[in-house]
Amino acid sequence: MPDYRERSDLKRTLVVVPSLPLPPRGGADLRNWENVKGLLSLGRVAVFGLAGGSEEPPAEPGIEVWRSSRDPALGRRIGLAIGSAEWPEGHPSDAYYSPEVVRELEEIVRTFEPDLVVLEVLCTHHYIDPLAENGLRVALDAHNVEGPLAIDLAAASAGGREARLRRATLAERLVEIEGAAFERADQVWVPSERDAQLTAQRYGTTAPVEVVPNALDVDSYAAPPAGDGARLGATDPTVVLTARFDYPPNAIAVRFLVEEVLPRLWERLPSARLQLVGSCPTRFVRDAAGREPRIEVTGPVPEVRPFLARAFAVAVPLFQGGGTRLKVLEAFAAGTPVVATRKAVEGLDVVEGAHFVVAESADEFVAGLLALWTDRARADEIAARARRLVRERYSREAVCRCVASAIRKLDASPRGTRPGGQA
Repeated sequence: MPDYRERSDLKRTLVVVPSLPLPPRGGADLRNWENVKGLLSLGRVAVFGLAGGSEEPPAEPGIEVWRSSRDPALGRRIGLAIGSAEWPEGHPSDAYYSPEVVRELEEIVRTFEPDLVVLEVLCTHHYIDPLAENGLRVALDAHNVEGPLAIDLAAASAGGREARLRRATLAERLVEIEGAAFERADQVWVPSERDAQLTAQRYGTTAPVEVVPNALDVDSYAAPPAGDGARLGATDPTVVLTARFDYPPNAIAVRFLVEEVLPRLWERLPSARLQLVGSCPTRFVRDAAGREPRIEVTGPVPEVRPFLARAFAVAVPLFQGGGTRLKVLEAFAAGTPVVATRKAVEGLDVVEGAHFVVAESADEFVAGLLALWTDRARADEIAARARRLVRERYSREAVCRCVASAIRKLDASPRGTRPGGQA
């Protein structure tokens, strides 16, 4: 890895994550791990998880701490809060706060002596003030601009009037929490220029916003052979979607694929299969696979790379969501052509028809998939351009440069005053 640090000013960074990111269980873990790698290019790192993940330290020079909280109740509270549309009071993110964690973080601050803290994901917002009170600068990494997304999801949700009202109330509360957290942090990281613009439009925050894109270790994804259908996926009519399937936008995408796209695709390509790769399969997903042998549900997998290598295409019919989608970048890195909505690639520097095939309706998804299946030369060209793009813009080296730039700006900025109290 390139070394972007100033040798005379090595950094010591404490990273607080909802769960230790290895082995990665989804896009959030991938982003958190790549950010840790970027920070390692600047100096020593301590990684503290609230609950979950393996405490087996990774073989990475420079990681001095790798552990989770010892609060036995925290993990249970977080498990209940994940995906909750109801909460007795406050907001589900309150489940991530623990006085015991504050004490543990203060002990790490005393022994590790960081000069910077990076809080990963908005749910860690309760720890901004306790860490700042210890004289530390705090960068909050916003994987999404979550408040506006929550309002959109609440407006589109099903259920009775009271249930929709509860979701809308929680969404408005999340907007308040996010706006206050962005104000209290010394710096806010977002994954794309679009997210930076959305943050400014929604919150007008005075905290400096820096773009730190999602990134991958591109070399760890096997480069496919070029041309003449040599790639494994050229002979396997399998379409893949990788996701955490209980996340509402992903659940909507799966239902669209199963109910709208597949029946039309099977009329033209009866041997086509859909492989749903990832954690938390819903009852709808399991029932669909139980009824139809051409639909496979894998559950959690240690690696998505083998599934991407065997597929002839990745379908990403996202109609809601925020941030940038690592599932798309992973497909690009693996050399697997992508058919996706514009929402699915929002925030990525992609060109329709050059890096992916755009589709917004079921008929367009079928047409795009069939075109990739029947024209392997075109499929290979699209995949090759997409892989070059992810190497140039979304590689580990790229995120190291962005993290280093963000930290330099933070170092150069004067310390501001903070409003007291938690959101």
